[in-house]
Amino acid sequence: GLCAASEFKDDRLQIVVSYAESQVNHDSRWLLIELGAFSRSTVTIERSRIELVTPDGSVVAHATPDRFREASDITAPRLRRPSSASRLAWYLPYDGLAANGWSYSWREPRISLAPLDVAPRFGPAFTALPFESPTGAWDAGLYALIVPYDGSKAILPIALR
Repeated sequence: GLCAASEFKDDRLQIVVSYAESQVNHDSRWLLIELGAFSRSTVTIERSRIELVTPDGSVVAHATPDRFREASDITAPRLRRPSSASRLAWYLPYDGLAANGWSYSWREPRISLAPLDVAPRFGPAFTALPFESPTGAWDAGLYALIVPYDGSKAILPIALR
């Protein structure tokens, strides 16, 4: 299972996030959250507007892909290649999964600020969300991941121990 995970679900969208690696490594300036989403209608997640609210109420924007790539500690294996997509997929429905021999291998999370379209014909969608701490590390506590989509917002708790 996912030891550090959170879920949001309403009548239009289901989101599951994993932050297992960051849960045990939040002394880094980078917090990496992997997100999987599924919808039975077409929904657009606005990645450029995703934010993380810290325990003290300050807001950290989703880091740009260029900033994440140029970071000096990006060589850490846990930041090079997000690895929870296959586990996230088990928490998301997909009607044609077995019948179509669906493979997630080509849908590994990508870091991007482009809108993420979630639609039944695509199956579950995945993305990786990097956040850079303004202080150089992440304090233990309860954070809120804010995911805007189609005029609404999904709010997911992120608990760092």
